[in-house]
Amino acid sequence: MKKQKIREYTMNDNISGEKYIELLNWLLNTAKADEFSFAFNEEVGIHENGIQLEKELKPYLIRKRKTDICLTAERRKNEIVGGVYYYKYNQNTRKILSIFSHSLFGWGDDNLEELPEDIIFYKDRKAILEVIGHSHFLTTYFLNDEIFLAWHKIFFEKDELWYRN
Repeated sequence: MKKQKIREYTMNDNISGEKYIELLNWLLNTAKADEFSFAFNEEVGIHENGIQLEKELKPYLIRKRKTDICLTAERRKNEIVGGVYYYKYNQNTRKILSIFSHSLFGWGDDNLEELPEDIIFYKDRKAILEVIGHSHFLTTYFLNDEIFLAWHKIFFEKDELWYRN
C-alpha cells in the first residue's frame, strides 16, 4: 500500500471569536485531535492566567518534558528554559481552551507571560495544527489539497493563502 504524503500549509491569518470556537470543535469532532501541547517559558515566567490554566488542565496532563530551547530556538548550555506539557484533548479541555483565549493567536501573543505559547494539536501523536501565537503563524497538515481547501473555506474569509509541501 502506497503511503500518502502529508501536505504542510503555513499561513498567518488569525482565527478568533465564533470561528475560534468552531475550530476547537472541528479539531475535536472532525479532525479527531486527541492531544494538544503548550510550551511554558520559564525565562519569562508564568503569571496568574497561566497558573490558573495549568491548574484547570492538570487532570488531563499526559506527560511533560523540560527543554533547553528558548523562544528564539536558541539552545542554552545546561540551562532549562521551559517545558512542554501534553494534555488530552476532549470536550472538557476544549471548553477550558475556549475560556482562556478567544483566538488562536491568543496563545503566547504579545503578553507571553499571560498564557503559554506554541499550542499544537495532535492526532495519534502526529501534529495536525501548530500555532506560534507571538509570531502570528500557523501550520496545518493534511493529506491532500481538497481537505485543506475545505478547511480553509470554513475558517478563513480571504481567498489568498500560502502553503508549502
